[in-house]
Amino acid sequence: MNRDDGHVLIIGAGIGGLTAALALQREGFRVSVFEQASELGEVGAGLTLFKNANLAYDHLGLNDRIAAVSEIPDFGAMKDYKTGEVLRTTKLLRQSANPDPQTNWKATEFELRQIHRADLHALLVEAVKAHDPDAIHLGYAFTSADQDQDTVTAHFENGMDASGHALIGCDGIHSAVRQYLYGADKPEFLNYVAWRGLVPIDALPENLMTPDTGVLRGQNKSFTRYKIRDGSLVNYVAFARRDDWTDDGWMVPSTITEVMDEFKDATDEISILLANTPADTSFKWGLLGRDPLEQWTHGRLTLLGDAAHPMLPFLGQGAGMAIEDAVVLARAFSASDDVREALNRYEAARRERTTLVTQGARHSGLQMHGIYDEKTEEIAREYNQTTVALYDPVNADV
Repeated sequence: MNRDDGHVLIIGAGIGGLTAALALQREGFRVSVFEQASELGEVGAGLTLFKNANLAYDHLGLNDRIAAVSEIPDFGAMKDYKTGEVLRTTKLLRQSANPDPQTNWKATEFELRQIHRADLHALLVEAVKAHDPDAIHLGYAFTSADQDQDTVTAHFENGMDASGHALIGCDGIHSAVRQYLYGADKPEFLNYVAWRGLVPIDALPENLMTPDTGVLRGQNKSFTRYKIRDGSLVNYVAFARRDDWTDDGWMVPSTITEVMDEFKDATDEISILLANTPADTSFKWGLLGRDPLEQWTHGRLTLLGDAAHPMLPFLGQGAGMAIEDAVVLARAFSASDDVREALNRYEAARRERTTLVTQGARHSGLQMHGIYDEKTEEIAREYNQTTVALYDPVNADV
């Protein structure tokens, strides 16, 4: 494709949108990113990057910078939610024959990494701006779009318009681009409420975090915790199956008393982490989802990440799927003769995989919370974290 015919408008400056922007820039395309917020930042706390995401970021030139701000755990453990008994351990760090002598980082293995979302977001902002200091535009809330034979024009609440050759909706589960394409179909509550928190490691007993990464699972409850920021913080997410949730927010403040009461039957490891959570880092949200779309590309408009295929976190691949989308999208642009071909090739390459991983995450969640049936066991086994992470977005068919 002629790069002069490839000005791409990206709606949303989160992890998915910025990764797509960087991937397209590295393929030689001009990108304009429009974010509704008035300042850049990333909500949330910890994020796990599996091998598939790390291969993508290596392809985008961010490997060393991400490794430098990530925790790379040696072992992980599955434990019993109530007793703390270790059910199994997994070796996460695989040794390389040629470790980097300066960092001791096993550069050829692309290990699982755990990172603060804000740190990854800041690296992506820096990388996108290094290609084009004016690529990111703040205070632009998308409302609608028009397209013709050659261009697409986005309209924003601030009265401004922007024209390009393609428009990518990367604006999350409550996507305004998706709403424009499909109407106001609200995501459904999927019967999980989650609490997250950040705990300073200095506030905890010395041997509590053994091993560094752990998942504690029980009947209708689970708890995931790991270290970030050079081991100075413990990030946790606690899940409870519930029938009720009325707030659509991602950043709903929670009291420590509330979350401790919800998990009062947990092992001491969980209770100690909850009790030492600073009040201003405790938040809750309801886990929402949608059924997979049969089509998410319309002419010069398409969707990416949670806007196209929101998924539960129980494979640790919500961000991973958006990162894969971004690399495959940019590769499709480079491999195609025009924008419409590129977007259709991108969707065709991504629809089956993201649908299956979305289903796998739902069934893995049921399995993790003690709800078993034949279908749950089969799908959770087929689409587990290890299997999903084997995908290589850099060399996959486009």
